[in-house]
Amino acid sequence: MLSHYLFDTPMDFSEQKVHRMVLENSLSMGWMVGELSNQIKGLNGRFYLSESGRELDMRKKVELIVDPFSLDHNSKEIVSGLHKCISSRLESGDDYLSFREVVSDLLRVLEKVSTDVDSSVSLDDPSSQSLLKIASVGIMDPTDITESISEYARLITSYSEKELVALVNVDLFMSDADYKECLKQIRYLQVPILFIETKAKDDGIPTKLFDADFCELNF
Repeated sequence: MLSHYLFDTPMDFSEQKVHRMVLENSLSMGWMVGELSNQIKGLNGRFYLSESGRELDMRKKVELIVDPFSLDHNSKEIVSGLHKCISSRLESGDDYLSFREVVSDLLRVLEKVSTDVDSSVSLDDPSSQSLLKIASVGIMDPTDITESISEYARLITSYSEKELVALVNVDLFMSDADYKECLKQIRYLQVPILFIETKAKDDGIPTKLFDADFCELNF
């Protein structure tokens, strides 16, 4: 749940995963997004994120997207989580024996070549994560902005500690059709997403609207 001392009611992501906060006043938009950004950076603020009554660390749990064109699908955070996931499957899954055979073959070749070069060379058994890093295992870049946003939301919530993704005014960068497709893809993910925008929309997404006088309306 996401709360703020100015909210009449908190935003509950337990059932409806996608919510929208509309701030019709540009100054209100600025300081609300700024406050959220500061809290994610570890500074003071009045947003409160919780789960089952327990406060969550917003620095670890919230991802704020202001520029959808600068999303890094191969960020250190994502790739590290991806490698850990693949490594876990290699080390304990159905492919473990095949993986160990490949590693053994590799070590035999390296040992032979190393001995030919210098008999004092030593070899260590490489970890699966080190091999994944050497092989540059990563994420393929999406082809368009709608896929880029939804894929980034999936990756960051799957391979890091982030649990809530906040998207600021991404509707400004898309046509109506692309925006609807983006919503469709994001709804399919079933992860907590908060759209922060300046205009309300009639698309069934639970919305908390603050008008020019900062009066709250929920629908």
